[in-house]
Amino acid sequence: MSSAASAGMPRSNKWVILFTIVAMTFMSTLDSSIVNIALPVMQEELGAIPLGMAAVGPAAGALSDRIGSALPCFTGLVIYAVGIAFTGSLPATAPLAVIVVGMLVMAVGTGLFQSPNNSLVMGSVAPEHLGFAGSVISLVRYLGMSVGVSGGSALLYGRMSEGAGYVVDAFIEGRPDLFCSGFSFTFAVIAALVAAGNV
Repeated sequence: MSSAASAGMPRSNKWVILFTIVAMTFMSTLDSSIVNIALPVMQEELGAIPLGMAAVGPAAGALSDRIGSALPCFTGLVIYAVGIAFTGSLPATAPLAVIVVGMLVMAVGTGLFQSPNNSLVMGSVAPEHLGFAGSVISLVRYLGMSVGVSGGSALLYGRMSEGAGYVVDAFIEGRPDLFCSGFSFTFAVIAALVAAGNV
């Protein structure tokens, strides 16, 4: 049995796998960059998010070794989509604890997705191409970091500018409604991309 088959994904789907990891890396970087740009006062509280991803990641890798990678990947995307939809729908008056819960749900989804997805990518190529596959994963992660900041800023501040009637490039004190509009719009875009990834 080939490594691709043992991972639960035939070789013919290697481009689907590559697109999915590109989209997921972009989305996970996008939402974290939006939070860091627009909500600097929350950064200390949101420190639990990488801890949540770190806690779930090894367990997800072990699970994919036992049952295959496809189901954990799909489940992680679904959980991530639920977290995005929940967090993006929160009103401006939502307590910080509720926002953190939504972000943690996304962290769990991301952590559940990443390790099995790496396994799918590495299992979709022949042994002589493992080095190249690993470099593609790294390339996509760094691409997500760079594109996520600019893309997230464009979506967030573009929507805020539309609501304000002038160009906005920062959080406006006293106008949480503008931020929530941009936040909800951006997360709706991400949710749509996650839904495409699930399909």
